[in-house]
Amino acid sequence: MNFREQVSIHEIDFEDHLYRTSYLRKDALLRDSFLKVGILQPPILQIKGEGFRIICGFRRLEFLRDQGASETKAFIREENENRYSLFQSALFENLSVRDLNLVEKAKVIDRLLTTFEKTKNEIQKENFP
Repeated sequence: MNFREQVSIHEIDFEDHLYRTSYLRKDALLRDSFLKVGILQPPILQIKGEGFRIICGFRRLEFLRDQGASETKAFIREENENRYSLFQSALFENLSVRDLNLVEKAKVIDRLLTTFEKTKNEIQKENFP
């Protein structure tokens, strides 16, 4: 994983939700934190063609875009990295902060079953021990 000081917001595909695990709306606490101290943890992006796919940091990046920012710092993962491992990174980052609600958990399980073709036993053992 590499770190880049400058990634153009315009190069990020905000419509690609492959790794999205949280669907919480932007909240005032997050907004206030950004305005006071900035982004403490840079998002993680994956190279996708000529641009980037979001792995972790959807809400952070949406906030920056909505505030008119033109670039951000970010950690960069390669395009050919294992998609399942990257999805687990996104999932575990969210789980380290809070539990998923039932809708989010259902969407994660569905994605693991359909996109990553995991069995129910694998899902429970590898993602929700």
